[in-house]
Amino acid sequence: MSRILVVEDEPHIASLVAKALRRDGHDVVLSEDGEVGLFIAVADGVDCVVLDLGLPGLPGAVMLGMLREERRELPVVVLTGYDDPEHRAECLAVGANAFLTKPFTVAALRSAVREQLAVAGAAARGDGR
Repeated sequence: MSRILVVEDEPHIASLVAKALRRDGHDVVLSEDGEVGLFIAVADGVDCVVLDLGLPGLPGAVMLGMLREERRELPVVVLTGYDDPEHRAECLAVGANAFLTKPFTVAALRSAVREQLAVAGAAARGDGR
């Protein structure tokens, strides 16, 4: 079972994401705030982060950049309402591993998280999948 941190300030979206990931057998930790989310991601041994960009406290893009300084290998799936190519490219350049726009499908979210966990697991094993 993987431990997934969901950093999302919209309660209905956070609940939907948590429910979908728990259905896949993951332990889900929720945070509504970028600063708290960063602390949890760095200190709490999570295996993947699902990150909204429009957060109170510390914006998601800033959190992502700071997270990359501390835990470069941690998979991050960005969820955002910003759907433009420049924004996507910027997030991927800062270190997002996957990028989903709102509205998103639960299937796409589950697939992105599953894929990122598999890639991270392969890298940790050194088999380069």
